[in-house]
This record gives sequence, structure tokens and C-alpha cells, in this order.
Amino acid sequence: EYTGPHDRPLRKYPEVAMGSLTQDDYIVTASSTYSGFGERWKVFDNSLTDADSWVSIGSTYSTDGQTHTGPGTLGGFSGEWIQLQLPEKIKLEYVRIFPRNYQATQPMPQSPKDYVIIGSTDGTTYKLLATVTNQGDNGSWITTNINTTELYMYFAVVVSKVHSTSLVAFSELEFYGHEEGDSSLDTTLKSV
Repeated sequence: EYTGPHDRPLRKYPEVAMGSLTQDDYIVTASSTYSGFGERWKVFDNSLTDADSWVSIGSTYSTDGQTHTGPGTLGGFSGEWIQLQLPEKIKLEYVRIFPRNYQATQPMPQSPKDYVIIGSTDGTTYKLLATVTNQGDNGSWITTNINTTELYMYFAVVVSKVHSTSLVAFSELEFYGHEEGDSSLDTTLKSV
């Protein structure tokens, strides 16, 4: 009895700690970056310190309701965004965000309140994968589950509202998913 092909094991992407905007065929882009601080690749460097974060430019969210007022859009979705281009397409299972300014006894004003996760095969046309509204700012990892069977090479988080500041900042961002199986390697033969 043959079964397969099977998806590859669940992995965290990027699989390497980033040290620049492009590394091992991963490419990081963003709507904006705060001048002199908050390089976008630092959201993928496996560090949770405030200094190793992506920070958008200031004054792109209003102070009354924290709605996005800046020019950033991606795939038809308005908000400050950060995107990872992978070397291969994957089926995304879930996304984890660790907002900047984590302190166990205080809220995180730069954390996302309303956001979407989108995917693309070509970096031009995007599909909505998840919508989150009224996410709390409780000072820990935020996990968003994805329900898709399609494979994408580009993934982005687009933040339309934050909690109580004029910018958004992530200390870390992780995408978890599966590469498509290969029948020559992932087919199982069982004797019956």
C-alpha cells in the first residue's frame, strides 16, 4: 500500500537567524522603518530584546483609536506591514508575534490591535489568510492560526490599529508551516 506524498515536518521560518535584509534566499521588506532604529530584519534574529526589533516610522497611527493614517498598503490592505519572502513555497499553519516593549507588569502600546495576515505566490497578488481584531496587549507571544491548503512564498502581517501609540513594533515574528512533499522522498510503502 502506497501513501503520500506527505508534507515535510512543521518548521519555523525563516530557518536561520537573520543578520541582514537578505540571507540564505530569505528577503525581508516592510512599509517603513524608524530612522536609525528598528531595522526590519531584526524581527527575524531570534532575539526578544527591545533593541533587536522592527519599528515602523512614527505618526502613522492616530492617537484617538490608534487607526492607521499613514500611506502604507500591501495587497489592498491598509496599515504598516512587514513581509518575509521565502526561498520555497510553504503551507502556513500559524504565525507568532512578540511585540516590542514587553514588560510583564505593563501593557505594550506598540503591539498590534487589528491586523491581517496575507500570502502571495508572486509578491503582487495577495490572499487574505487571517483577520484579527481587538487583540489584547498582555505582554506575551500572540499566536494566529491559519486555515489554508494553498502554498505561498510571501507572507506579511499588515497592522491597521495599535493600542496607544503612533507606531507599531515587533521584537520577533515567526512563521510556522510545511514545505510541499516530494513523492520520490515522502511516499510510504506498507506491506499488507
